[in-house]
Amino acid sequence: MSSYNLCAMQSVVLSGKTIPYRIVHSSRAKQLSLKISPRTGLVLVVPNRLSIDHLDVNRLLTAKRNWILNKIRLIDREKSIEPRLRFLDGSKLPLLGKDLILRIVHSQKGLSRIVPANGELIITTPQTEEDGVKAVVVRWLLHQARRIIPARVHKLNEPLGFPLNNITVKDQKSRWGSCSRKGNLNFNWRLLVIPPHVMDYLIYHELAHLEEPNHSIHFWRLVKRLCPGFHDAEMWLKHEGREYFH
Repeated sequence: MSSYNLCAMQSVVLSGKTIPYRIVHSSRAKQLSLKISPRTGLVLVVPNRLSIDHLDVNRLLTAKRNWILNKIRLIDREKSIEPRLRFLDGSKLPLLGKDLILRIVHSQKGLSRIVPANGELIITTPQTEEDGVKAVVVRWLLHQARRIIPARVHKLNEPLGFPLNNITVKDQKSRWGSCSRKGNLNFNWRLLVIPPHVMDYLIYHELAHLEEPNHSIHFWRLVKRLCPGFHDAEMWLKHEGREYFH
């Protein structure tokens, strides 16, 4: 049984902007909280033990006006970002620093198949919409990444000698990589489609976390020693990285 009880959509005016919101009663919530996302919009979560009749919701939302409007601006900005990767016939797919041209061959039935040949990626598939083709190509890229990225991690780590545990490659929606407390490294398949020097920086970044778990001064000194040009990679990620997650 769901722990949430949804109320009808309402709205509040903040700085002249009408903001729709929904109140959600939750059996798990211990206190009032605000949540906002592209999928749900603005949500006020209310513990079941509190009566909505005793809440001045407009006053509460007005007090959080700056936070709400800033979050909405960030969401609108994300929505306006054009995706860097397209999955149409003739689109360019950057792979390890080289562009492959997508050639889509529509088949009536059967499994999808991908073959790289002469600078092209030939995709034979019954999928006719871009989202369907994207899913096929992403599965292929994930398969390639699970072979290529761990090999690159081991190569870069050879002169360093950091102890390596598990190396996992996933389809993460917002993170390029991470290092767990147990020393397990996680990477995004999207490392394959960004400039190689940025991919190497992201690997060095996570390797450095094996020695320095926090983003301390010592961590960044280690990163600079491992990857002297990391500032350029950081700037690329700041200005262009988000486009690869759309």
